[in-house]
Amino acid sequence: MIVKCLDDFLPLRNVNDFVFKVLNKETDEELTWDIEDILDEINRDRSVIWFVYTKDNWFEGWAEWCEDDIYTILSIEDKEDKVYRPFL
Repeated sequence: MIVKCLDDFLPLRNVNDFVFKVLNKETDEELTWDIEDILDEINRDRSVIWFVYTKDNWFEGWAEWCEDDIYTILSIEDKEDKVYRPFL
């Protein structure tokens, strides 16, 4: 298993291939999500004037609105490369 820093991990990757290990902090349940699950959570319950986050800017949206609230991303995997705790 290769551990990479996030700045080296994200560029030039297809976000559709990512597997996210997400911790629900309320239930302590570890979930396996794809990018659509991540986007659903970022954009959930927002007003009609909400700026919808996409696959191009999901990282900023997650960092701003989701990380360390109910959920935290434990790892992001892509083709056996993995980055742990990307938001520390």
